[in-house]
Amino acid sequence: MPSPIRPRQVGSSGAGAVRANAMACAWIIERNPRCFGRAHTAWTCRKLGRRRFGFENRRKSRIARRSVLASDPVYAREPPAAGQAASGDAARSDSVNHSGSYSCRSCSGKAAMSLSSALRPSVVVPTAELDATPENVVALAGKAEATAVSKVRGIQRITNATNILALNAAIEAARAGVSGAGLKVVAAEVKALSADVETLAAEMEREVSEALGALRRLGERMSEEVRGQRLIDLALNAVEIIDRNLYERTCDVRWWATDAAVAACLEAPSAEALAHASRRLGVILSAYTVYLDLWIADRTGRVVATGRPERYPGALGASVADRAWFRDALATRSGDDYAVADVAAEPGLGGAVVATYSAAIRRGGETRGPAVGVLGIHFDWAPQAQAVVDGVRLTETERPRTRVLLVDAARRVIAASAADGQTPEVVPEEAVSGPSGLWRDRDGALWAHHLTPGYETYAGLGWSGVLVQRP
Repeated sequence: MPSPIRPRQVGSSGAGAVRANAMACAWIIERNPRCFGRAHTAWTCRKLGRRRFGFENRRKSRIARRSVLASDPVYAREPPAAGQAASGDAARSDSVNHSGSYSCRSCSGKAAMSLSSALRPSVVVPTAELDATPENVVALAGKAEATAVSKVRGIQRITNATNILALNAAIEAARAGVSGAGLKVVAAEVKALSADVETLAAEMEREVSEALGALRRLGERMSEEVRGQRLIDLALNAVEIIDRNLYERTCDVRWWATDAAVAACLEAPSAEALAHASRRLGVILSAYTVYLDLWIADRTGRVVATGRPERYPGALGASVADRAWFRDALATRSGDDYAVADVAAEPGLGGAVVATYSAAIRRGGETRGPAVGVLGIHFDWAPQAQAVVDGVRLTETERPRTRVLLVDAARRVIAASAADGQTPEVVPEEAVSGPSGLWRDRDGALWAHHLTPGYETYAGLGWSGVLVQRP
C-alpha cells in the first residue's frame, strides 16, 4: 500500500506540509463541480483527498487536516454570528450550510480573501482633513502610484513563492512515483497559473504606473497653472488697490485747486492772503492724514504757501520750477486735468519718498480760467504703499517665501513687502512682459505680474503688481 505523500517542508517546521495539503484541496475544489458556488465541509475535502492522493492512513490524514485548519487562513472555523452562543453546537455551526463542522470557504469564492487582505492598500488618507488643493491631488496620485507598485511587487513575491512550491511538489511527485502522478499535474497547473499571474502583474504595474505617472504630471501642471493664476490675481489686486487710492488723490488736487483762498493768494499775493491760504491748507491736512504737505507755487515755480511750515520750514520759498509735476500741471488746459510725478524722494520734505499730484490754480477758480500757479499735494508714499503690499492675502505657508512688489513703468521697485535686502532695485524685463503673465527664473522662483488697468478716469502710470514666490 502506498505511503501517504509527505511534501518537502519549506521554511519553518510543518509549513511545507500545510501549503502542500492546501494545494491538494485547491486541486480538489477545481475539479469537483459540486464544490463550486456553495459551501462544503472540510470532511468533503478530506474524503476526496484520501481517494485522490492516497491518504489511507486515517491518523496521519487527520493530523494533516488539523494542520491546515489551524494554520491556513483559507480553512478556518467560521466566527459565531451576532447574538450566537460561543460554545456547543451553535458555536460550531456554519453560517452558510449549518453543518456543524468546519466550513471551507474556497468554493464560495472566498479563497481570494487572504490574497486580497495582503493587497489591501496600506495608505489610508483621511480625505476629510485634506484641503481641496491641486497640490493634494498630486500628493495623492504619488501615493497611489507608490501603493500600486508596492502591491504588484507583493504579487510577484507570491508568484515566486508559488513557483518554488510547484517545483517542490514536482520533486516529491517524482519521488512518489505512480502515487505522485496527480501531484505532478497539480504542480504543472500551479506553475502555469503562477506564470500567468506574474505576466498579468507585470502588465498591471506598467499600465498603472504609466496612468498614475500621467495623472501626477497633469496634476503638477494644473497645480502650477492654478497657483500661477492665483498669484496673477493677487498682483492685480495689489496694483488695483494702489490705483484706487491714487485716483482719490487726483480728485483731491483738482478740487482743492479751486478753493477760493488758494486762488486768492496768487491773484493778490499779500501777506494776509498767503497766511490765510496756509491756514486753509493746514485744515485740509488735519483731515487728510495721507499727505505730508500741500504746496502753492506761483507761475515762476516759487513756493509761496505750505500747509506745515513749522515741520518743513525749508519748503517755503523753495523753487520747484524744475519739477516735472509743476511743469506738467502748468501746461494743462482746464481744471479737469492734473499731473503726477514718479515716486521719488523730495528734498523739501526732508528726503521723504512721496507721490506728488498737481493741478493748475486758475483765476477765480474757474475751470477754463488762465493758470496763475500750481497746487502740489505730496502723498506719503512709504507707509501707504507698505500697507498695500503687506495686506495681500497670502496663506501662512506662502507668506515666508513670497514677496509682493509694486513696480513702476521703468521696472523700478517702488514698494516691497517684508524687505529682507534681497529685493532688486529693477526687476528683470521678462518678469513684467505683457499685460499679465508668469515667468520662472534660473533659481526656480515663480514671478507673476499684472499691469495696472487704471481706475475710473485715472489711467494709471504703467505700474505693475508683481509677486515673487520661491519654491
